[in-house]
Amino acid sequence: MPWRATPSRIPPYRRVKQFWADMGLPVIPADSDTNKPFNRAQARNRAVASAPPGIVIVADADTIPAPQALKEALATVQDEVVWPFTWCRRIPGDWTGDLESAPDLDADAEDLIGMGQHAVGGVLVMRTSTWWRLGGMDERFTGWGGEDTAFACAANTLTGTRRIPGVLTTFDHFMDGEVRAHPPAGAWNPYRAADGIPAAMEALIADPSRMTFNTVVSRLLTQ
Repeated sequence: MPWRATPSRIPPYRRVKQFWADMGLPVIPADSDTNKPFNRAQARNRAVASAPPGIVIVADADTIPAPQALKEALATVQDEVVWPFTWCRRIPGDWTGDLESAPDLDADAEDLIGMGQHAVGGVLVMRTSTWWRLGGMDERFTGWGGEDTAFACAANTLTGTRRIPGVLTTFDHFMDGEVRAHPPAGAWNPYRAADGIPAAMEALIADPSRMTFNTVVSRLLTQ
């Protein structure tokens, strides 16, 4: 679980930790380099590296999946990446009551179903071997966001992905001065070039810090 304490994140984190305790599942929190802005990709990689081999749930510290969808994911996951939700809802960060009765802060949004069907962060279920087969998450994507989309691109190309119907509940909070996603220029280009082409994607994730769009294309042209 990627985690760095900030004031508005602490109440959701306590509630989320209790959920995992009630599910009988241990939580492995991990931070990125503390002398730098938070890097969710690095924190996730460190958490998975600390987990024992087997099935791992990569979950954010402000997010709770539907228990039944999570149980189905744990019981059926093979070598693919599974998202145990098709619907997202955002509730107040200090909510202490029953989740089902919590006010939905996005109740007036036009495309909640679509948001759930296309969201690729929050909670992911897979084997630890699948995580490393996909190269972990690209740590060039600093801050919050971007790394999970790149990871999903690699998963769609190399291992396959699957969704299980369910609701993903996210607790609202302030950014508290945190850094939003700021990938280096061109970070997306190699993923776009390799999307749907296994050989190119494997070449990319083998060393994402040095691959460029032109390198991926040139490797494809010489195969």
